[in-house]
This record gives sequence, C-alpha cells and structure tokens, in this order.
Amino acid sequence: MKKLAFFILLSLVTLGVSAQSNLKWNVNAGIGMSNWYGDDTDGTDAKFAYKVGIGLEVPFANTNVWSFQTGLNFISKGVKGNGVTDAWDVVDVTINQLYLELPLMVGARIHTASNFDLLFKGGPYLAYGVGGKTKIDGVSEKADTFGDVMV
Repeated sequence: MKKLAFFILLSLVTLGVSAQSNLKWNVNAGIGMSNWYGDDTDGTDAKFAYKVGIGLEVPFANTNVWSFQTGLNFISKGVKGNGVTDAWDVVDVTINQLYLELPLMVGARIHTASNFDLLFKGGPYLAYGVGGKTKIDGVSEKADTFGDVMV
C-alpha cells in the first residue's frame, strides 16, 4: 500500500513538472466480461464487469507519434462458478472484486485523416484491491474478498 501511494505521488509530481508540455486528459468508461483462467478454474463463468477512470497522455519530446500514457481507473473483476464444500456438496459461488488500477503504457498515435487517429498502446499496470464480496449460496455466507479469511 505504501509503495502504491508513493508511486501515485511520484506520478503527480512528474505531471506538475511537465505542465508546459502538450498534455492530453481523457475520461475512460467501459463495460465487458470478466473471468478467471488457469489451474482449477473449470466450471467458472464470465460475469459483467465495468471500468471508469481518468487518463493522461504525455507526448515524448519532439514527436507527434509516441507518448507515455497513464491514469487512474476503478475497475470490477470477478467470476461466477461452483465449488465443493467439506461435505462434498456443490455450491454456487460469486466473487466480486474492486480494484484501483494505474496503467503504465507507451502509445503510438497514427494520424490517418482529419480529426481521426489510430492509437496503439500497451504496457503493464499496477492494481490494488480495494473491496469486493464473495457470496457462497449453498452456505449463505458473504465475506470480504480481500479481507482476512477465517476458517
């Protein structure tokens, strides 16, 4: 948590220093589907997910093509599926996760026509789980997704 807060503070200081450049602010919003993939994920189904946030594009010096892009997004992730209890009963499980996400991307803007650009971007992101609920229908329990697990 301290590392994430330090990184966000460092990013904001960098933005203040580069205030003379050609910064571009934007608002991000979207919907989609979220699912888990990997070992022991058989029987999981995708669920509705959303993303809202603000973004910033900082062009690299002396170029109209390459830029650094970052922002802060609030996103949902999760999965629906079924699990097995200690008594070998199959129960429905819904996991809802909420994250703050800080993307760190490099973008290439291709000018194709008047008032129309193609933007290709990619890179890693940092995310911190801020909330969510896990609901187990078979045993009627709700638990904090990122909280302490009590057995």
